[in-house]
Amino acid sequence: MPWGVIYGHCAVYDGPADPGQYVDLHNLPGWNMYDGYGSSTYTRTENDFNCDRYVAASISSIKALEKSWTEQNKYGSTVYVVPSPVFSLAELEKGAGGKDKLKDYLAFAKTAPMVVSTAPGIEEAFGLFHEKSPTQLKGLEQVVEYLRKETGKPVMVGHGGYWNRLEFEKATFFDIFDPETEPWYPANLHTDLLPLVRGKDKAIWIRPQMYEDVPYERWRFHVYVELMRGCRGWQIAHGPGDASLFRGLHAEMEYMKPIAYSQDPGPKIQIEPEMEQFSRKHNGKTYLIAATTRGMTLGHWRWAKTDKEQDKRFRVTGKPHLHLSDANSYGADQKVDQGPSIYGIQYLPHAKTWPAGSKLVQWVRLDDKTRPENLVALVKADGRWTHAASWGKFEPADWSKDPDRAMWFLRSFYRHAYGFLGWGGTLLEQGKQYMPQARWSMGDLPKSGLIALEVPLEKFGITSDMLIDGIGFAHQGGRIEWGETAVVDAAGQKTVIWGDYLESSADVLAKTKITVPGLAKGAKVRVLFEDREVVAEDGYFIDDFRGQDLYQRFGGGYSVGYGDGKVALHVYEIP
Repeated sequence: MPWGVIYGHCAVYDGPADPGQYVDLHNLPGWNMYDGYGSSTYTRTENDFNCDRYVAASISSIKALEKSWTEQNKYGSTVYVVPSPVFSLAELEKGAGGKDKLKDYLAFAKTAPMVVSTAPGIEEAFGLFHEKSPTQLKGLEQVVEYLRKETGKPVMVGHGGYWNRLEFEKATFFDIFDPETEPWYPANLHTDLLPLVRGKDKAIWIRPQMYEDVPYERWRFHVYVELMRGCRGWQIAHGPGDASLFRGLHAEMEYMKPIAYSQDPGPKIQIEPEMEQFSRKHNGKTYLIAATTRGMTLGHWRWAKTDKEQDKRFRVTGKPHLHLSDANSYGADQKVDQGPSIYGIQYLPHAKTWPAGSKLVQWVRLDDKTRPENLVALVKADGRWTHAASWGKFEPADWSKDPDRAMWFLRSFYRHAYGFLGWGGTLLEQGKQYMPQARWSMGDLPKSGLIALEVPLEKFGITSDMLIDGIGFAHQGGRIEWGETAVVDAAGQKTVIWGDYLESSADVLAKTKITVPGLAKGAKVRVLFEDREVVAEDGYFIDDFRGQDLYQRFGGGYSVGYGDGKVALHVYEIP
């Protein structure tokens, strides 16, 4: 399991904890975002990294590989055969410096004990695959097949922080997917990458962008959630200077490695309230990871006061949605795209397929004084917000034919839209395929008052093999109050997607019930890495998942970051 580093600079400060000199916060001087980072590299002795992850823009040095291997016992998780992306065997030979040099390098990679995988020059793939023709993509596939055959090593593809399923779908012939992540929320591997690799001889690695002010507990939360979602390797970009952060967590991952690779899922475990989990049986014991993860919201909305009659909380929309993000400096110095009122939730922890006969049920309340022009429901299936149903006057073409409106839609609904639009948004025409092209008309707007809107999933064009990980809504003008969002299957079983809260209440989480078939009363369940045990009841045990606030200012509220709620994660060894 790669636990390494990329980019050869790390934070360096050898002075005292109190330097005796301070900066005037009212008159801050300008400085580079990498201030404090030096030319020093991470070492295995200090940081316990077991590998180096090389980068594109140059052919990975054989001399550097051998030195790292002999002096620090670090391998190269990925080496670059060519410096820039290539899309044919002819380009591969040219980029490598000729046929003979390519042959020699591949022969080295084949026999080198420190080389794990190779890569054909792709690092930051912002729209790279969307801009290429089918012929070029076929040429890239031939390059990958050639590298795999000549070296006997898997072939890796990287991507920048705006990676998404839609870009990787065009290059599923790679063996290893290694996108960059940011520390704002756990990577959504379960919706955007795991569906592409599940059941195949492929692997997911990621390279987290680490910063000096990211709490250890948050990064630990991310690593374990990403492990649950299919990740099997981490290679840190940049990073804090505190070596203990990496050493401690690497020790836990080494302990978990044989458990993660076990093919025995063990007994079926149930958790109340429902939460994301991962379990495996290893050496006669069951290991469980459980975490209070949540979906991520979008759009401009707010909570309304609790409705006394219904004893429910409602979400309210009624203002045009301004697309504000780090990509446009939150409107500080760039144009801000604007569109209808929208809101929704995606990257659901329990994203799943739904059987035929299932339906979306959404409670809404309209007011005669503030009626909108239309109401549009959207379901995100297989990574695409293309499935729509509408009430009132609405034509999807009105969104796609206007470039500004199309860009607004794609950037607002797809958190990582630049991954298929290109960093400059130059691939807008290709991106329009991810907008609704048609919709199922549900007739006139709903009547005023509180009612339940019901739409069979088949009316959205959704089949039982499509992974659903998001529900969204839009309306032109007016004000709408939104209640419970749920999916009801053909048997009448209701699953609440979004209720009164995004998180379960603290009272419920304090007494989380974990049911394990065959667990004997009085058995001691170890809570790994927490130095405590839980005594089981007959077939279950109780633990506290109220958690802590790990996101602070990086939470950003429910429309920007991972929300403001607390999170918890526990790892259990169950006899």
